Amino acid sequence: MNLIGIDQNLWLKTYPAIAANAALLLFAVFKKPRLKTYLLVFSATTLADILVASKIIPIANPDVQTAIEYIFVLIGDLRFIVLLAFVVYAQKKMPEIEAFKIDGSVWKPALVFTMFDSLIVRAIEFANPGIFTEPRVKFLTYEGIFFALTFLWIFAVMPQKPIADAERRFLRRVAIPVFIFYGLWATADVLILKGIAFGYALRVVPNLVYYCIFLWWVHAVAPRPAQG
Repeated sequence: MNLIGIDQNLWLKTYPAIAANAALLLFAVFKKPRLKTYLLVFSATTLADILVASKIIPIANPDVQTAIEYIFVLIGDLRFIVLLAFVVYAQKKMPEIEAFKIDGSVWKPALVFTMFDSLIVRAIEFANPGIFTEPRVKFLTYEGIFFALTFLWIFAVMPQKPIADAERRFLRRVAIPVFIFYGLWATADVLILKGIAFGYALRVVPNLVYYCIFLWWVHAVAPRPAQG
């Protein structure tokens, strides 16, 4: 069986992602979960991401396609980073996160950290031109940086902040799939760069976690209001 490119198979990536995010969009509209606005915004953007990346929504200009895909990468990371900013830097409580009113205490760190990985990658490229001739090396670098930053945010930065237990547990649980998809993507890309075709098959798992499971997981681990 030829495994090369299997991670981009429509039945293993695109169609499950469309189904998962369309279902979540409808769930947020009709069931009105606690994180309704967050889920509506990011299920819609994740759905648009997969439609553009799979070229179901065609973009005629390749440069525009690349630019849009890059924007969706940033938005995909923002799904986690905005919750990080709410909890760790703005130190908001769950009702404020639920309302999803983003003031300066949230959007400033969220914007900085969303761009941080890309700036580091650009700095590496500037210092060592040609290091990313193979695009997958750039992917691997980005994945490694985000994994390391997430580890530092959860295990070094957050413990130093006066955050309530409910919000602390929530963010730790939200980080679990982030570690999974960035860790497995990085592992898969190392295998692919070494010429091991199994790396393509391994990438199927983080793709599904990223596109199909992450937002549902955020909904599942959100603490419920205390019953009076």
